[in-house]
Amino acid sequence: MLQLWFEQQLGLLGLPEQEQQKSHWLRWAQQKKLIISDFEKMEEALRTMNLAEVQRLLVAQRMPRAQQVAALNVLNFGHRAAAIAVSELGDEQSVNSRDPLRRQALEALKTFPQGAQIGWQQRDFGGVVYSGAKASVAKVLDDRWYARINADQGQLEVKDSKKGALTNEKYVELALNRQLSRGSLDLSINHSDSDVSSRSGISIASNWQVSQKSSLSLGYDWRDRSEASGLMYGLGQENRLWLRGYRQVTGRDSISWGVEKTQYETRDNKKLGSGKGFELQLAHSVFFEHPTWILKAGFDYQTNALNDKNLSGLPSNPGDGVPFTTGSLLSETYKYAYIGTSLQRGVPGFLNRTEPQYTWLIDGVIGRQWPDNKMTYALTAGVGVQVMGDDELAFTFGYQSSPKNQLKSQSGATLGVSYSLRFGR
Repeated sequence: MLQLWFEQQLGLLGLPEQEQQKSHWLRWAQQKKLIISDFEKMEEALRTMNLAEVQRLLVAQRMPRAQQVAALNVLNFGHRAAAIAVSELGDEQSVNSRDPLRRQALEALKTFPQGAQIGWQQRDFGGVVYSGAKASVAKVLDDRWYARINADQGQLEVKDSKKGALTNEKYVELALNRQLSRGSLDLSINHSDSDVSSRSGISIASNWQVSQKSSLSLGYDWRDRSEASGLMYGLGQENRLWLRGYRQVTGRDSISWGVEKTQYETRDNKKLGSGKGFELQLAHSVFFEHPTWILKAGFDYQTNALNDKNLSGLPSNPGDGVPFTTGSLLSETYKYAYIGTSLQRGVPGFLNRTEPQYTWLIDGVIGRQWPDNKMTYALTAGVGVQVMGDDELAFTFGYQSSPKNQLKSQSGATLGVSYSLRFGR
């Protein structure tokens, strides 16, 4: 009778917020020497990240495919798990089994997309515009390795200048990911040819799955492309040490943060200064899918110690012929507090389309920016449509009233079109 009562009570604890209560019941059952099914043993091992128990049960027992895929993901055999999930999506599976497998396959596509993409982009950083063609190819190599190549070719222009491009650039990056027992290792090599100077850089990062709901990443970028401003994007580079974290607080709420220490340089290796940065974001999921609706709030902080000098080795400002200074490329202080919302069905322009027929996105943010002490806003929108099979044609647009480190307080925008082809099923 006690065994039957225990099984009935355990069956009532199926909601995500009841996981801790379920764990207490299972410990109580062990003390009473009641029979616990292998399915519940595996679920408990997955919840507590007991990798030794997960591996033992995975080898010793035959389990449902969805649970097998979850176990392989926890053991960081994500590519093998994705292959199993995709192979089991046929009608021969029950609806109860097919839905978890579909979700697991989609998560794998989001994390490690496979396919090829070509497109065109225009990025207005606020008075400085980069535009040109781009391409990407990504592929899972085996159970542990994933590779991606990104390339673009374009020109950097100062808006309203009649003297043509400030510089032309060709850029290529090879990124590799290696799955480890409790995390992964990222390694990338990039090279850029420009009218200003050629450079090569390297980045390395280690990622840890601290628990089922927490992750941590530590990385270093050497002579990497800089997103600090439009002029830094084309004329500069940076060396950056960073640490980032993520925590799933509840089923709907999460917190992400990051700290970094950056050294700024021109493309010909002249020191511009150094900086420290911090970012924090809180997110709340209203709807999880069809569409996904997220509310968010955050704070960005950046302080720089800059070398005040003219940069005679770089092209002069085509607008007035005056050489750029360090202050043209970077600001000493930047603070931004914001709130926003995102409503989307998939991600238009992503390498793999994760929704049937079409995808769309609307994202809006409003906040206050310092040291200018003014209200700013940003809007991003996009739409993608199925063309042939799993191919997608996507259009994206974005607008910022006051981008970070803009030139002469001008607004910024993005515009893009891409065509994506997915490898495999």
